[in-house]
Amino acid sequence: MNYSTRITESIAELTKLEARQKLARDRDRVRFLRLLKEKTASSQRQAGDAINLAQRQSQRLWQSYIQKGIDGLIGQNYRPAFGKLSACQISQLQA
Repeated sequence: MNYSTRITESIAELTKLEARQKLARDRDRVRFLRLLKEKTASSQRQAGDAINLAQRQSQRLWQSYIQKGIDGLIGQNYRPAFGKLSACQISQLQA
């Protein structure tokens, strides 16, 4: 598969976008695409290995990029598992 043509963003755009990410998860996702685009990694598996993803996670990341684009990969789909504690809950924990 020719990733350099399938990934629409340029290497320079991906590098800038990677540097702007605050969350390591989002930085890694952009790095995954950059590695494929610049042909540092020749497969999804190699790009995934570089950012410590299993093969199946790499495949899902690629599918997500194909379906939703770069905006679908970073930021919007993050939901923390638990909410923050209220002031009342904090005081109960401290007591």
